[in-house]
Amino acid sequence: MNAEVRRRLKRMDPPAELCEGEGSESCLRNRGSEIECENGVCSNRVVQRGLRVPTEAWWYKEKGWGLRLLKDVEKDEIVERYVGEVLEPDEFWSRFKNMTGDEPVYFCEFVQGFIIDAGAKGSFARLINHSCEPSAVFRHRTVKGTRQVVVSMLRDACKG
Repeated sequence: MNAEVRRRLKRMDPPAELCEGEGSESCLRNRGSEIECENGVCSNRVVQRGLRVPTEAWWYKEKGWGLRLLKDVEKDEIVERYVGEVLEPDEFWSRFKNMTGDEPVYFCEFVQGFIIDAGAKGSFARLINHSCEPSAVFRHRTVKGTRQVVVSMLRDACKG
């Protein structure tokens, strides 16, 4: 991602309010806007502190590679960050059109036409399988002024 794209994305990211402590109005506004507090006086710093849900890549005979939880997780818990190369729309379409159909697809919509390609530089989150009854969802979360995509649980889930 070049410097101009980085600047354009930065302008889209909402700023965090200075947190006045756990439960304060500023902290609640940050939480409601999916913005992590930056000054460390409350618990609204899940991604900054490091995600604590152990996962592993697992081969499922019927579906291929998937992501398996190694502990029980609760609804709304953030499991993983979806990371990769941020592409502008033209670059995304160029890559998509040149795919042969045999390789796995690890594209995720990011923000305002930008796409994350987790194929070459992604985390385990790219292994999350499609489901008609999903247990997790992608959400945008702003961490230290930078928008990120995280995987959050829609309901409680057991390990395995």
